[in-house]
Amino acid sequence: MHESHYNLVMKVDTDAFLLFNSLSGSADLVDSAVVKVLRGQLINDRVEKYLISRGYLTSKTIIEEKSDMKRFFTEVCQTLFKNKEYGFVITYKCNLACPYCFEASVKEGIVGKRTTVIDDRRIEKAFEVIDFFDDLGDNKKISIKLYGGEPLMPENRRAVEYIIKNAITRDRKIAVITNGIYLNEYIDYLAKYKDRIDFVQVSLDGPKNEHDKRRVSISGNGTFDRIIHNIELVLLKGIKTSIRILVDSENEHTIPELIKFLKYHNWPNQDKLSCFFASTSAPNSNTLHNYSKVAIWKKICQYYEKGLLNEIFSEPIVYPFKDLFINKVWSPRFFACNAHTGLMIFDPYGMIYPCWKAVGQSELSIGRFYPSFKLNKASKRWKSRSVFMLKKCAGCEFSAICGGGCAYSAYVKHGTILEGSCEEMEVIKNVYLPFAYQRYLKKS
Repeated sequence: MHESHYNLVMKVDTDAFLLFNSLSGSADLVDSAVVKVLRGQLINDRVEKYLISRGYLTSKTIIEEKSDMKRFFTEVCQTLFKNKEYGFVITYKCNLACPYCFEASVKEGIVGKRTTVIDDRRIEKAFEVIDFFDDLGDNKKISIKLYGGEPLMPENRRAVEYIIKNAITRDRKIAVITNGIYLNEYIDYLAKYKDRIDFVQVSLDGPKNEHDKRRVSISGNGTFDRIIHNIELVLLKGIKTSIRILVDSENEHTIPELIKFLKYHNWPNQDKLSCFFASTSAPNSNTLHNYSKVAIWKKICQYYEKGLLNEIFSEPIVYPFKDLFINKVWSPRFFACNAHTGLMIFDPYGMIYPCWKAVGQSELSIGRFYPSFKLNKASKRWKSRSVFMLKKCAGCEFSAICGGGCAYSAYVKHGTILEGSCEEMEVIKNVYLPFAYQRYLKKS
């Protein structure tokens, strides 16, 4: 018997280790004595028997274990690739000038992309693609997301209504990713179909003083008061609303003040409200990106540990640990995200993109849906990007946890998506695991 290739041993406290096997899904809190038995430094027949039963000790070779993992991979793919997810870039035009926007190069560098709105014919063609894949099998009907630029600009109304109409006839829900400025102009229409609206997502960059320095209109005016007012309008209509709180080194110190505002503000229908944290991400920009994500997420986790947050705030436990620690279910993460399992984003120019951050960058397109549907060679690269084909990930014991990392970040850094990206893994190791231990494992 020897150690499994898929073992992870991570220290989470004084003489406390998380012993985890990403093939079997076993997870145990152990002390240093058990770790020594695992590594053959101490003999204890009872402990050894337990380690064998949990898959930490095995008689299989590395090749045999990798074969088992690939078999697991094949089974997972049969389900994942059926569940197509779709989004529409209504326009690349936006009414804000956020300094960290990852679409900035698209908006500034391509004449026309700021104003073109997707038209009826392209919307119809996009739904023909959706119908094509729906007809292939029994796939889960995930909500269709409206995206931009800013999807709810007043001049986009015809396109927004036509997409929602087509989605409803196909028994699909709609999710709207908006900056919230023009929500008031769409509120009555969205309320009319509120049973078909999955959620509306709006972003805040801190309390009023901080937010109004960063999330500014094209003319330079602050937007906090208007966004808060419009969030209240949406909640009054009983529509599920999600607030994304953007955090980086420039505004981190103001977040406790925003948390206090969100906790104690008199929100209507608060049961329809949720909040979550996200770090700003503009790897193709020199602005607001030179900071440690590990440091930022440590701060966010401290808010939970200090009891600053209530039930409207989602906890920062990354998949697949949430399933493992909370739901007691394990599924290896073979892909970084749904960009590799079926996400298709349709833009106003007939292009299809696999990733929200890639939209507008034609070199990252995976094909066209207008004038006719055709995927290109890049689509195969995106779909095949898994931990099994990335050299950097092939021998890494963390690969089934991070899924190879963000493909877009790899592209920005290396000029290709066929490289691993370890940014998220550093956050998982140094932030999420210690947080999960303190919040869930230590108590049990």
